[in-house]
Amino acid sequence: MNKPNFLQATENRAGENTERVCSPLANMKKCCFCFSLKLGLNLIVLIEGFCGLLEVYIGYKMLPDGHFDVTPHGIEQLQHSPICCIVVGVVGCFIALLLAMGVILKSKKCLLFWLYCEAISTILFMLYSILIVSIPEVIVCDAISAALEAYFFVVVLAYYMQMPTHKLEVLYTTSSTQVS
Repeated sequence: MNKPNFLQATENRAGENTERVCSPLANMKKCCFCFSLKLGLNLIVLIEGFCGLLEVYIGYKMLPDGHFDVTPHGIEQLQHSPICCIVVGVVGCFIALLLAMGVILKSKKCLLFWLYCEAISTILFMLYSILIVSIPEVIVCDAISAALEAYFFVVVLAYYMQMPTHKLEVLYTTSSTQVS
């Protein structure tokens, strides 16, 4: 009686799962069913940048008399802190600029760094909303925002996967015949 090789079956299943996930992303050609991926990324840059600037503006308007008051007053102060709004807005603007650099320079490193930053900031944003703010209406709006960020993540990941890998290029070559 033959004994099954579980390691081989695991490798086949893992390969099949990877192919099932990567194949649709590698074949994704449109963003929002009507824009090219590159145009979709440019729109994501505009949306992310606008939302970041809006968050900075809202945080600035929440400041009493335009002065920073960093004295702690408990969790109530942190819930409606203008400094938190400004920090979230600045991070949003930084992430938008990072994506813009990745698209303009066609840099896979910038896009990969954007993917990491976007995932971490979305998770921290949701934890802040759930654990500190704890207002049901705000949590619903933040969940919608996180779903939109997840779609942006998928679009950028698809663009990243479709970018060609650049190999080291030879900048100078000599001819085989030498001139005497």
